[in-house]
Amino acid sequence: MGDCNGLAVVISQTYNGDGVMFEYTRSRHHPQYFRFQDNAVRKTGSAS
Repeated sequence: MGDCNGLAVVISQTYNGDGVMFEYTRSRHHPQYFRFQDNAVRKTGSAS
């Protein structure tokens, strides 16, 4: 890590239509190489 004394930590929790968490992710990134972009799409209507 050289003279770097910190990390970018990203925690993600993903839930299904019933509100049950089905994915949990914790990732660590060196700040020199870190770039974050998030896209979320929500559809209207009832879940099938």
